[in-house]
Amino acid sequence: MPPRTLSTALDVKIEAGQPPHIKIFRAHSVVLCARSPYLQAELATLSNMPNPLIKIPFIAPNIMEILLKYMYHNKLTLNSDHIEYILDLLVAGHDLGLQALCEELQLYLIQKKSLLLLQNFAQTRRIAYQHEAFKRLQIFCEQVISNYPETVFMAKDFVLLDRQTLLSLLQRDDLTVKEINIWQRVIEWGIAHTFNINSLNFSSEWTPEQFASLQVTLAEFLPLVRIFQISAVDLHARVFPFESILPNQVVEDL
Repeated sequence: MPPRTLSTALDVKIEAGQPPHIKIFRAHSVVLCARSPYLQAELATLSNMPNPLIKIPFIAPNIMEILLKYMYHNKLTLNSDHIEYILDLLVAGHDLGLQALCEELQLYLIQKKSLLLLQNFAQTRRIAYQHEAFKRLQIFCEQVISNYPETVFMAKDFVLLDRQTLLSLLQRDDLTVKEINIWQRVIEWGIAHTFNINSLNFSSEWTPEQFASLQVTLAEFLPLVRIFQISAVDLHARVFPFESILPNQVVEDL
């Protein structure tokens, strides 16, 4: 709805964000009701209040500002190319029931920002499966896993990958990733998911308890790493420091 057709009365306040990052926006109820099913429902509960205030703590102020501009002008304006920002905008758009925006954002990400999606694959996959409405992103993620699994190991956020996805990748026989690189990524993932290890870097000062915890974390993954395909140089430099977590049979054969 073009702004020139509206009266000057901004009759609704929207409080976005959480302390200390809160911002109040003023808007027209007629626009909010026409564009957002969520805001329409919220306003219905406040119909008897002379100065309705809608609190939306789950949407950050910078995201709410973009969504309001979209609702008024039906045009998407992105202030950043950071993947976290765009994915946050996608989730917030879904929360407000802006279906057309969600479709537009998914197409934008897949067609113009696919490299960012690959670099942040774990986060992309997590968001994609939060809502059925993100079907385009879901298909993108499944196509990557099916056809280009090697790219998943190169993702910057690999350690955030969910356990089941990592397991399914390691069970494949068609990976073209060097086995030492798979080993390194699995170790990094394990360290990130082990409660009593605070650093992603290996330390010679780790306690036996820390190694034992890492072994438990990686118990179902380690047998899937083809240790015998790793060169002697890499074995000594990058695998043997973790000898205590390897399956006994592997250690004996080495």
